[in-house]
Amino acid sequence: SRKEEDYIVKALQENGIGQGDRIVVVAAGARSHIKRWPRQKFTDLISSVIKEFGARVVLVGDKDDTPVNKYIAENTKYPLVDLTAKTTLSGLASLLGRAKLLVTNDSATMHMAGYLDVPTVAIFGPTDDKKYGPWSGSFAVVKKELACRPCGKAQCKFGHLQCLQFIRVEDVLRAVRNMLNTNPKSQI
Repeated sequence: SRKEEDYIVKALQENGIGQGDRIVVVAAGARSHIKRWPRQKFTDLISSVIKEFGARVVLVGDKDDTPVNKYIAENTKYPLVDLTAKTTLSGLASLLGRAKLLVTNDSATMHMAGYLDVPTVAIFGPTDDKKYGPWSGSFAVVKKELACRPCGKAQCKFGHLQCLQFIRVEDVLRAVRNMLNTNPKSQI
């Protein structure tokens, strides 16, 4: 709705983000804990993206993502905008429509970005990226090929989630660089 569009525009303007700014949306949460890349790695990634690209980073998620995004906001070296639990689904769609890139775990935000054809860097651990997305025309999947991945289980049978732990900040940053510099069709 126009009201939700206006809310997003106002929220961005109040945080000094204009039409010409490069917006990177980050969805660090996910419904299941087994899909969440470590919050400190998101913090390090965001600092690098802001430093390297001068991007304006906006954190999104629902109320359950508040703790992870609060941690990220408090521990990132640069200012960012935290809209966690402050948008409707339509408002999130409006924000994603303004983004140059979404960086996300396997999450509902990733699926929404696919429907809206937003360039996406998706971090996958135990779930199957070939089955669950992302679906946008321009995307990169960051994952580690382990013998036990993808398992799609609610709990790691080994108790370590190395499929997510082994993904380095540099792995995700490389995908972000490629997407922001060249915006290819897709990379897996």
